[in-house]
Amino acid sequence: MKQLIIKSLIFIALISFILLKIDPFFIDNSTWKAGSFNSFYEEEKNTSDIIFIGTSQLNDGIDTYIIDAKCNTNSVKICGPGMNMAQTYFNLKEALNRQSPKIVAIETYSLITPVDVFNNSIDDNGNMALKSYKTEYYKRFGKAKQEEICLIYPEDKVYHMFNFFRFHEGWTDDKQLSKSIMTKLSSDPKRFNQNLSRGAKTFINQTQIHKFENKNFDSDKYLISDDEKLYLNKIIELSRLYNFELLFFKVPVLDVYYNNIAKRFNESTDELKTFLNKYDNIKHYDINGEVGGYDRTHFKPDVVSNNQHLNYKGMIKTSSMLAKFINSNYTLNKQQVREAKTLEDILYSNEKIEKDSVFFGDVSGINHLKYSDGDNVTNTIVLPQDQTNIAIWGWMFKSGLNLKKSFRKIALKKNNNFIFVSNGNLKRVKNSYVPNRFKQEFEQSGYSIYFNKKLLEKGKYKIYHILESNKGEMHIMDMQKWVIIE
Repeated sequence: MKQLIIKSLIFIALISFILLKIDPFFIDNSTWKAGSFNSFYEEEKNTSDIIFIGTSQLNDGIDTYIIDAKCNTNSVKICGPGMNMAQTYFNLKEALNRQSPKIVAIETYSLITPVDVFNNSIDDNGNMALKSYKTEYYKRFGKAKQEEICLIYPEDKVYHMFNFFRFHEGWTDDKQLSKSIMTKLSSDPKRFNQNLSRGAKTFINQTQIHKFENKNFDSDKYLISDDEKLYLNKIIELSRLYNFELLFFKVPVLDVYYNNIAKRFNESTDELKTFLNKYDNIKHYDINGEVGGYDRTHFKPDVVSNNQHLNYKGMIKTSSMLAKFINSNYTLNKQQVREAKTLEDILYSNEKIEKDSVFFGDVSGINHLKYSDGDNVTNTIVLPQDQTNIAIWGWMFKSGLNLKKSFRKIALKKNNNFIFVSNGNLKRVKNSYVPNRFKQEFEQSGYSIYFNKKLLEKGKYKIYHILESNKGEMHIMDMQKWVIIE
């Protein structure tokens, strides 16, 4: 009997271990929200200097690769749609089980936005009222998840605690299951999320702007509620217990929306500042007060509401502004020489990019203009204001690197505050300039890229060619060619 009990306990322990290991596969890992949590779990323990926590506004608003390149840090962001302050608190508790950050930066959309599910997130029984976005399921099994699940689902704790119970029906969708598993096993979740953000290359049209101008936004609910203050205080307690600094900020909103509700928006921001100013380990960065919101070319098209999301252009500018604030207000690894691991580490540095003798290529032209046309040779093309779009074409390849297993990109660098990098793989085009000795292997090494000029700021940009191998190796060529956007 004793041996049977022991064997049964061993069997139960083994099954439990296997189920916990496969539990993360029961959620859809092909989404940005799963990618955000997965990127956090794949970070080595106690290596993150900065942890960013927030809603989808943060996910679309901050590029941690830019932050790290400019601040000489290692950072990670934990984001989920519609997260309230209580969920932010539990996500922070989970983060502190794995990391010892110097700074925790919290994006404040859920704090100051006029929505009842944020302002009144705890019901009369003390349970969390917000259940719509399922962010709680992306955490791994542990104390923080258990506490949060108990607060949201007090009557069905076990069912909601384990994803293999809650999402077992997902295993019947072979197509979605395959996509989720392949993303989980083959993708770097941090880079996966960045690529999704880089792909945001559309913006709000003028028709939507007129709707924003004429809409009557309810500004009475712009306030810091008692429920929010309760969990703000819990977050502050954690900062003192774990000895990290807190930074609160709000990514920019649309300028016409900001002008529409500026008085109450600023009052709620001031209310938050007053609440936070009592603590010497907390800073607040009022980006909207500094810029007055961004124009429509910085935002993804969406419904007309108080919930606007930055596109890639907006993300670049906001990340650079926040990096400047961090560098000005914190001392983080200033003397430490950090190995250049990413594309951003290289492009945002001022170091000269060494020429690679086996990396070949040329930027042939932009729109209808060529850099070399008979006897006319130039290194700069000017695009006048009346041209709406940009079409860049050229060719690139590296001897010994299989193009079919590589990603080709271009970067347009205005300065160290704005560098535009293409997303995914450039369109493959036949290249008639390939030398005969490379003809067979690199005949399809031509490329083209097309996008709206408004996704760039006005100014002069240097062009770079980029090749990324399937092993993550980066190869960059300074093309010594420029384009001026008027």
